[in-house]
Amino acid sequence: MTGVQYYRIKTNDTSEKAAFSRTISLKNGFILRGPSVHSNPANTVLFVNNADGDDLTVVNTLRQIVLSKKNHDGTPLDMNGWARGVYFLKTIGGVARFIKH
Repeated sequence: MTGVQYYRIKTNDTSEKAAFSRTISLKNGFILRGPSVHSNPANTVLFVNNADGDDLTVVNTLRQIVLSKKNHDGTPLDMNGWARGVYFLKTIGGVARFIKH
């Protein structure tokens, strides 16, 4: 299989109540690690891990795109000019939440 596949496990307890595991992403048979960020909260610069080569998008809580970057090369993201608040960084491997001070 090529591309990205998403998996999660469904379990039922004795009362038939269902619960689901977290979703994992596989690309060509390899587990994709979701992005992680630090310094969180951040002021002017955000460092992104586990996203090298990925396309990434940063959205605010209104789902407005603040930044879209193709083939992230590991350089820190410049947050100057962004409003204070909560943001979400999305990659093919997952989503990371962070705060801009």
